[in-house]
Amino acid sequence: MDAGAPRMTKRAIGTLALALLAACGGEGELEGSVSDVYRLGHDDVRARLYDSALSIEYARDDGSVPVRVSLRLEDVSPEAGNSYDLGEHGSITGQLADGTSIPPFIDGKLTLDSYRPRQGAAVVGVFTGTFDGVRDTLSLRGEFDTTLELVDWPRAPELPDPADAPGAAMAGDAGP
Repeated sequence: MDAGAPRMTKRAIGTLALALLAACGGEGELEGSVSDVYRLGHDDVRARLYDSALSIEYARDDGSVPVRVSLRLEDVSPEAGNSYDLGEHGSITGQLADGTSIPPFIDGKLTLDSYRPRQGAAVVGVFTGTFDGVRDTLSLRGEFDTTLELVDWPRAPELPDPADAPGAAMAGDAGP
């Protein structure tokens, strides 16, 4: 057997594994007392950069988005290693296929452990939120590990990429 054959096989397997992960979408968990009154089940987690917001979406195969965490770009420029007050700079919304909406959002926090405003870049972090459950305040916590999709990017604002600055390193970024 050629000495290069095992190396080529490992490379092919690695490439296939990356392609399969990309096809499966992101990973994420949701938990909290909001699940007592609202179904949190989801099939995929995606991060999307729209012209007005960064959105972390916990989506179902039926097209519904039970949980959407939005950070408004008019207020902040997202960066890895930072946390954002969602009560001031964003929201948590969601709707099931049957029209049921997540309870009204009160307050929350989004933390980005890894983020770059580039197609396919890793978006990793956590969020917390509180909701008006009429009788009680309800909680929600989520984790996400997915890749960024640029939506309507030609109209999106030109966001500076801190990683482009000389000598800059992003949290969770091992390089180009």
